[in-house]
Amino acid sequence: MRSAPHPDRVQIITDKPNLSSREGRKKTQEWKEHQRQADPNLGRERMKKLFTDLILRATKTASDNNNIMNNLSQEELRNLKAAIKDPTLLDEVREAGQSSIKMANFLQRLVGKPSAGAADQPSAGPAA
Repeated sequence: MRSAPHPDRVQIITDKPNLSSREGRKKTQEWKEHQRQADPNLGRERMKKLFTDLILRATKTASDNNNIMNNLSQEELRNLKAAIKDPTLLDEVREAGQSSIKMANFLQRLVGKPSAGAADQPSAGPAA
């Protein structure tokens, strides 16, 4: 998740045009810490959005996968095959799927409730 830029970044750069990236990141981190202290719900809201976005992407991926595997005509499948110019990119699809399984298992352990399919899937390490 990309972090929000410092709201005063233009003024900061104007005041110090040779500001290094490291110094800029430090100022942004300090600003974020100040925001977290001012609003304790900020972290919860950020995690809520992160999880909601994760679920939306997972749902979209599952829907797209189902559509491709079950609803394409023979002509559409031929066109899809022709569109795959570099079959090694299919490894990216496979890795994304495996990563999704690891994420689901991690989150399952985080909430402490076993899932029917979680025991059979690859582990992502201990939960925090």
